[in-house]
Amino acid sequence: MASAVQEPVVASVRTAWEALRGEEPDLNRVARRLAKLLTVTALASALIGGFEALAEHYRGSFNQWSMWTPVGASAALLGASAAALKSRRAFRRWLPAASWLTVADGLAGVFYHTRGIHRRPGGFRHATFNIPAGAPLFAPLILSGAGVIGLLAALLDRSAEAQSRRQPGALPHEPAA
Repeated sequence: MASAVQEPVVASVRTAWEALRGEEPDLNRVARRLAKLLTVTALASALIGGFEALAEHYRGSFNQWSMWTPVGASAALLGASAAALKSRRAFRRWLPAASWLTVADGLAGVFYHTRGIHRRPGGFRHATFNIPAGAPLFAPLILSGAGVIGLLAALLDRSAEAQSRRQPGALPHEPAA
């Protein structure tokens, strides 16, 4: 797993070094390396955001079934991101699906957290007390951000693949490292 995470970072540094030396970079290769780097970022964000959701919802005793959804969505994005680093098929199928799931779950979380603050005594009339004391209003956006990063990685890779198909004599897709 460490080599799967190291490879996109090292490849991105290598591409930047080539650009600094004045070499003309292959834009498809650069786009694919950036897509893998974004996948590593989505993996790390899903890990951190999922752990944060798990810890905070554990503190809330998981008293509603919807408190389990960010844990599941972050686990799905974590697994899809890890699989996408190894498999081209996972990169094309599972990463976008898990990313959309995570974005939707984060947006639903903002709704639930807003509703939770509204249900506190005084609601938003006592916002200076209820917002800091209630559910963290924008914490679900951490997971949505991880999902958006995963979607950007998938879109960037698909556009690089489409561009390589349009170019005559272009090399086929690099195998996933």
